[in-house]
Amino acid sequence: MRILLLGLTGYGNPVLRTLLATGHEVVAVLTRQEEGPFPYYSERNLAQEAREAGIVVHESPSLADSALLATLRSQPPDVVLLASYHEKVPARIVNLATRASLGVHPALLPEGRGATPTTWTLVDGKTRTGVSVYQLTPIPFEGAVYRQRSIEVAP
Repeated sequence: MRILLLGLTGYGNPVLRTLLATGHEVVAVLTRQEEGPFPYYSERNLAQEAREAGIVVHESPSLADSALLATLRSQPPDVVLLASYHEKVPARIVNLATRASLGVHPALLPEGRGATPTTWTLVDGKTRTGVSVYQLTPIPFEGAVYRQRSIEVAP
């Protein structure tokens, strides 16, 4: 499948690696420009990793780039996949997909919506967390949840 990945350094890296390892074509990676090394844990810069894999990268504080949208509209992806992002995804991006627009979120939705849910899992002393795959919509976390996997939080 042809996939447009919206992701950030950290959570986006293993998603990118998994897509490539399973034979999908990542047509572009949309991310933000990082000021330096990823500040929370050891991970390569997502833009650099994608470029090294021969993938077009768009680093911007906004998804408003009309040239990028024109290119994606002329050859639309099968799937738009969000794996951690720093802004709401507008309908013009969500609706690019010819098959599905999905999000992968490191929490069991509908609980754990929003940024850094893994941190809040620990702060709140929860004993279970997980990952959810959900329908991406212009309103964050309003789409149907398709799959979830729960895991125990170690002491």
